[in-house]
Amino acid sequence: MYGHHRSALAACLILRTHSKSADRTPDAREVRQVHGRLARRHRASSPQGLHHQSRSRCSRRADAGLCKPSAATGIARAVADYQQAQPKNQNSAAALKKLCAKFGHEEARHLTHAKVQALCSEWQGNTQHTRSNYTKALKRFLRWLEENGQAPTGTHRAVPRVNQPSPRTVIASDDERSAMLAAATPRLKFFLLLCADLGLRHKTATRICLANYEPETHAIHFTTKGNTHQSLPVTAEIRAMIEALPAHADPREPIVNLLRPPRQQGHPPGRNPRFLKAFDKLKTQLGIRDELHIHDLRRTMAEDVWNATRDIRAVQATLGHRSPITTVRYLANRVHLQDLIPIIEKVEAMRAARALAHKDTTA
Repeated sequence: MYGHHRSALAACLILRTHSKSADRTPDAREVRQVHGRLARRHRASSPQGLHHQSRSRCSRRADAGLCKPSAATGIARAVADYQQAQPKNQNSAAALKKLCAKFGHEEARHLTHAKVQALCSEWQGNTQHTRSNYTKALKRFLRWLEENGQAPTGTHRAVPRVNQPSPRTVIASDDERSAMLAAATPRLKFFLLLCADLGLRHKTATRICLANYEPETHAIHFTTKGNTHQSLPVTAEIRAMIEALPAHADPREPIVNLLRPPRQQGHPPGRNPRFLKAFDKLKTQLGIRDELHIHDLRRTMAEDVWNATRDIRAVQATLGHRSPITTVRYLANRVHLQDLIPIIEKVEAMRAARALAHKDTTA
């Protein structure tokens, strides 16, 4: 059909080109009728090209619910403009998505303190850490609206202040780590090694596949939370488990799925496996305290790197944090008196040397 329409278009162009000469022939009237029929047929036909999904950044964010289409109005439109102008932030995206769901159809100038407080009250069921991040993100957005004259002045003051909770200090002991690794299944063991020995997050560890592994450098390269690209060398134990996998294994399949024993029945493993239930079952089996969470293995790695290096930058690089402020929360209350004594001595020596140098230059 596509070729037939091309022929029709070509005929239309030829007839238009020779319309003046056709008017002087005896068949001019018939030619004009054919021309009109072909033109009407072309206008009525539907496009024959294949639709290609746009892969622009905005379209992907719109599919994910983070960006509204251009037809959006009011607060929804303001949110879309704000997110395009700001660095990507998961907390901002989540908080503003809830704002759009509740007041997205309204104009920003109609925002009141009562509406803002009603939105924040819906977050009471979240953890204190999440509520703190959401309220900060909402306050930044409202200030941006005020600066652009879209919202009443002082609207951001309606957002309640939620302080960050005290840093969690639970870590796994060496005995607990050894016991879990010894009793875990191969796929759970690989997952625990990624979390405990490399400090990976739960979701990131479950997605590591053969395509992330570089045999030449014995390192893994991956993308983690916040779209951060990270590279880490693997331990000998992790390397042995990776290189023992079949050579024909799917390089895009999560390694924890490749280590799963085959089943005759049931659904095949998904691309985003979770180990929360398996981890809790393992703790119960071994009599390990309930307060130990999977994320505490990451904190354990952070403290081990700190104890080995006393370098906050090394801990930050291992955990893949963008800001050292985040890293410091992992090491709360871990600087003791014996750590401060040599630091104070170095500061005093530096000041004495600086004073002596200043005295020599002024003499």
